[in-house]
Amino acid sequence: MIACPVAPLVLTPDGLLMQSTGITATLCCFPLDVLRTRVLSAPISQREGNYLAMLARIARKEGLPALYVGCAPALVAMVPSGAVYYWLYDMLKEKHLKHVSTTTGGVMLALPCPIPLLA
Repeated sequence: MIACPVAPLVLTPDGLLMQSTGITATLCCFPLDVLRTRVLSAPISQREGNYLAMLARIARKEGLPALYVGCAPALVAMVPSGAVYYWLYDMLKEKHLKHVSTTTGGVMLALPCPIPLLA
């Protein structure tokens, strides 16, 4: 059996910052997700053309919490998936950098950004 050393999953300030930005983005955009679900599940005859009016109607008739129905499971699922994603990214990046430094003798080739900066 081959042992594969695995980096521990550590909560860093960068990780906390990334998680907080993800939570903020979810909280800001979740009403739009609720609206999309309502539009797609409503019969065509009940769909209004103005989505902003639909959001206002939902908030007025059902209250503001109705715009965040189902948000808790989305937030709970986001934290572990984001942590695993960035942990795996960091582990693979370290392995790649070690591989590049051993195969090139410690010299890394820096390539310019392929997207030109617009002035």
